[in-house]
Amino acid sequence: MPMKLRRCIVSAVLIAALSFPCRAFRAEDVTFVNDNAGGLCFTGEFVLPDAGVRPKALIVLASGSGSQDRDENILGHRPFKAIAEALGDNAYAVMRFDDRGIGGSDRGPDDVTTDDFAGDVSAALDFARKRLAADGYDVPAGVLGHSEGGVIAYKLANAGVCDFIITMGAPAFSGDSINLDQLRALLGPAAPADKSRQQIDAARRRYEMVRSAMPSYILEMQLYADVLAENPAIAGIPELVDRARREVKVMASPWFRNFISYDPEADIRSVSIPWLALNGELDRQVHPRNLTRISELNKKADARLLPGINHLMLDCESGATSEYPLLQGDISPVVIEEILGWLGRLF
Repeated sequence: MPMKLRRCIVSAVLIAALSFPCRAFRAEDVTFVNDNAGGLCFTGEFVLPDAGVRPKALIVLASGSGSQDRDENILGHRPFKAIAEALGDNAYAVMRFDDRGIGGSDRGPDDVTTDDFAGDVSAALDFARKRLAADGYDVPAGVLGHSEGGVIAYKLANAGVCDFIITMGAPAFSGDSINLDQLRALLGPAAPADKSRQQIDAARRRYEMVRSAMPSYILEMQLYADVLAENPAIAGIPELVDRARREVKVMASPWFRNFISYDPEADIRSVSIPWLALNGELDRQVHPRNLTRISELNKKADARLLPGINHLMLDCESGATSEYPLLQGDISPVVIEEILGWLGRLF
C-alpha cells in the first residue's frame, strides 16, 4: 500500500477513535513536590485507566524549552493532552504537569538549567509511582520527552530512574549547532548570501562569548555591545533597545549558557534501556540530521523518521514555524500510532 494512502487511512481511523466520546480512562488533578528543589510545588494531571484496570506502564511527559503548561500548548496545539488521552484509552497511566511558573506550579529561582528541569520530571515520576503503588500497582515507568524534554529523557535514562524512553524531535548536537540550524532555516535559500553570512557569523561570535567563563554581568555587557556594533540604529529606538536587552539577558542566563555548551553525545551513547526516537522529516527546529546522529551514536535506539511531520509533531506542508498557527489538530495521528505500536510491542 502506498505510504501516502496508508497515512490517510491511519489518520482517519485514529481521528475517529480519538474523538469517540466514551473514554477508557479517568483523569485526576494532582499536586506534587520536588524536595530536591527546595520544596517547589507543581500542579498537573494524572491519567489512569478505568478503575480495576491494571496499567500496562507509567509514562511521564517532559516538555520542550520555555515555560509550557501540562498540555504543552503551542499556538493552540496541545500535543501532550492528545498523547495522554490516547495512552489512557489504551490502559497506560500518564503523568503530565505545568512547568515552573505556569498554572499553579511554583516559579522557583531563575538560575536554573536543564538539569533542574530533569529533577522536576524525576519528582513527577516518583509521585506517580507512589500514587500507583497506593492502588497496588508496580509497573514499568518511562519518560516521553519532546525537544529539550528529549534531553531530560536521556539524562533520566542514564540516572537509572526509568525503564524506557520515547523522544520526539530531540537534539543530538550541542545547542549552538541547533540554533544555527534554526537560523539557516529561518533565513531560507532566498535570503541574500551576504546577509545570511553576516547573521550566522554574528550568532557564532555571540555563542563563543556565551561559552566563555566570563561572569554573567560582564557577558551581558559584551553581548549588548556586540549587538549595537552590528546594528547602531537600535540605540535610538527605545523599543528596540528594550528588546535587545531582554534577548541579551536570556543569552547570559544559566539555562542558555548550559544549553549552548551541552553536547548530548555521551548521554546518547550511554542509554541502554528501550528507546523510541521520533523526528519529523520537515522539522525545521531540530533538523532530522539529529535523528541520524542518534542512530550513529546508539544502535539500540529505534529511530524513525516521519514523512510530512514538523517539530510540533503535526502534518504540514513545509515545516516552517510561520506555518504553525495555520495547522489543525493537536498532534498527527501517525505519531500516536508510532508510539502506541512501539509500546504495544514492549508491553
